[in-house]
Amino acid sequence: MSKRFRILILEDNQYLVETIKTILGKKYDCIFRSEAKLSRATQINFQAFDLCLCDLNLKGKSAVELCREIASQISVIVLSGYLDSGVIEKLLGSKIDDFLTKPLNEFELLERVKSQLGLRGIIRLSESSESYIDPITKKLIFNRQKIPISESETRLLNLITSGKEVIKSASIKMKVTRINKKTMHATGEKLIKSRYGGGYYF
Repeated sequence: MSKRFRILILEDNQYLVETIKTILGKKYDCIFRSEAKLSRATQINFQAFDLCLCDLNLKGKSAVELCREIASQISVIVLSGYLDSGVIEKLLGSKIDDFLTKPLNEFELLERVKSQLGLRGIIRLSESSESYIDPITKKLIFNRQKIPISESETRLLNLITSGKEVIKSASIKMKVTRINKKTMHATGEKLIKSRYGGGYYF
């Protein structure tokens, strides 16, 4: 019998809990923890899980701090309806693996979970793009060129891919400029474009 991956979900919105359970419950063992149990979060053996979905708006403990703590042990996907520039910079400086915007899209949730569990070969940056992150080499493939990128740059690309608006703080702009310099040097083209009115896209 094949192994069922275990996913820890830290979420206190009961409707969202039921949504995640419906989408993921048939394929994975989902274990839920609510806000009321977060005070005992340090007692959780995170290494007993393969992945964690963590709501960024949990109360009682800094969710950023909690995500950072978990990410030092297993993969983490952050769930949030809104991220300001300060929080984004903190998360990009941590080892957070991916971001998902609420309300959750079923296809996107399944694909992101499969990606973090190593069940999908290629992490595409957009449906219409041939640009992707190679899961083996961790390099950016852009116009058939292999481009080395850092972990924080990978997290920024995942954030832009999620469709969430990325506020143009000084730190974010610096990372975008660095990535575009790499793609310009390799291919003569910029990967990341600035959206009028705010945010970025590919």
